Amino acid sequence: MGDPRFAELDLLMTLERDGPRIVQVPRGSEAVHFGMASGPLREMLAEFIEQGFVNGNASAMDNVDTGSPGLARRTHNLASEARINDLNDLRLGHAVTLRIGHKGRVRLWQLRDELRADRGREQFGILLDRRAWDRELAVQLLFATREDPLSLLYVDLDHFKEVNDGISHDEGDRVLKRCMEIVRDMVGDRGDAFRIGGDELGAALPKMPLARATEVAETIRRAVEAEFREAKVRVTTSIGVAEFVTAADPATASKFADAKMYEAKHAGKNRVVAVPFIPDPG
Repeated sequence: MGDPRFAELDLLMTLERDGPRIVQVPRGSEAVHFGMASGPLREMLAEFIEQGFVNGNASAMDNVDTGSPGLARRTHNLASEARINDLNDLRLGHAVTLRIGHKGRVRLWQLRDELRADRGREQFGILLDRRAWDRELAVQLLFATREDPLSLLYVDLDHFKEVNDGISHDEGDRVLKRCMEIVRDMVGDRGDAFRIGGDELGAALPKMPLARATEVAETIRRAVEAEFREAKVRVTTSIGVAEFVTAADPATASKFADAKMYEAKHAGKNRVVAVPFIPDPG
């Protein structure tokens, strides 16, 4: 994504989701951890340790009941010494057991909100644009779990080219805008709707299992079908629905949901194909 905050988010979310993790970054190594080369990763970890976002041995200090001022000062000193030890181990290329601390969890949620806040809209101002879609996937996929699955909708307008070529581009714009409004309204406050490109629309529905997301997709399909039933060109939708219950690469997730949409189109159009994403075990 070109934004270093995504690397921060990925690292903190990995520690939050998977728990303590032993990391060793030998000096001069070309190894890659958390999708980062050794040098930049070492710098990021050092900054996180210094700020108390992640800790090695110092994490044991996080939940100590300090009680008296004297004990509070001693606890603070012990934590500071432990962080210095962690930094030295990191810089010397020794193994460090990383744990996310309370400050790290605060930073995690702060990053999530920051990265989702700067979102533009497409030319008609109805839906969020493609750049916002890419950022949304990069953030929301990190938070997908079995308890809080993420469902993605890919919506393609059937017969839209016939409107543009057979009637006019102005009529095509009117149809596209109306379909955007329908998708936005049917998604409601469950998630966000986007214009992915051309006449392809999308929705990201966090904390929504496949069955409920399929219901949302069906309401969109029926609403568009009804809207243009008496029109010169009967525009409908082919919709792919994909459920993610674990973190996935955004490009892989996008390609998977897009493929389900094309399955719906090739199966006869004006239908929904809903499938859970199953990661490649390899």
